[in-house]
Amino acid sequence: MKWARRVVIALVCTSLTIVILGPWALYWLALSHIDGRPSHASNSVFTAEEAQALSRKLREVFPMHVERQTPYSYMWAAAHERTLPGTQLAWSVAQSYNMQRLQHGNGWCHPSGAALIIWLTRNWTVDELIAKGIEIDRSGSHPAIR
Repeated sequence: MKWARRVVIALVCTSLTIVILGPWALYWLALSHIDGRPSHASNSVFTAEEAQALSRKLREVFPMHVERQTPYSYMWAAAHERTLPGTQLAWSVAQSYNMQRLQHGNGWCHPSGAALIIWLTRNWTVDELIAKGIEIDRSGSHPAIR
């Protein structure tokens, strides 16, 4: 009976470890499939009108705010069919970058895109994301910004 208790304790500990560390491990694994990281906008100056036009196109609230995300907050929002502030903005930058660098159909497009969204919200400021979003919009190379 003593061995059964040890097995149960080991299973509970293993399960808790997976629940706690699993999302971060998946985040880092998905991020490792992306070659490099997006570069900042060549011109970081933009007007309030340009930012407002971008927020309308992305259906973000103006003035735009970016909530720093974690793998947990990203999964919680997805599970509840919600979009955290700044997700659309970070998504536009991430998708533009990944479209040129990820092989489509390799199975890592969506996890790597989500990981890059999380990375962008944690490492870029809202102004850096807006400037890059405006640059992508101006180039016309991003089908999601219309």
